[in-house]
Amino acid sequence: MCEVLRYYEERAEGRPAALITLNLIVTPEFIRRVQREAPKVQVYAYRVDRGLSPPDVLAKIPGEDWDRERGLNDHDYIVPGAGGLGEVLNNALT
Repeated sequence: MCEVLRYYEERAEGRPAALITLNLIVTPEFIRRVQREAPKVQVYAYRVDRGLSPPDVLAKIPGEDWDRERGLNDHDYIVPGAGGLGEVLNNALT
């Protein structure tokens, strides 16, 4: 996503009036990276998966303890994730 946003900012003809992302599921890591690399972009998502955050953080409103929220495991899988929905959406079922 960041590479695409960078392309629009640096190489595309003209300038977009606004840059937004529309996502089904994102993680706090995704939001932090997009905000760091493309601060003008607005991120919209149906759900923020932050299932690896400590229990005290999960008891708070999403974003309230932003630096401690976590949604990716050590293999960069979303936890809890959508239970294989990505494979269905991408027609990658075997």
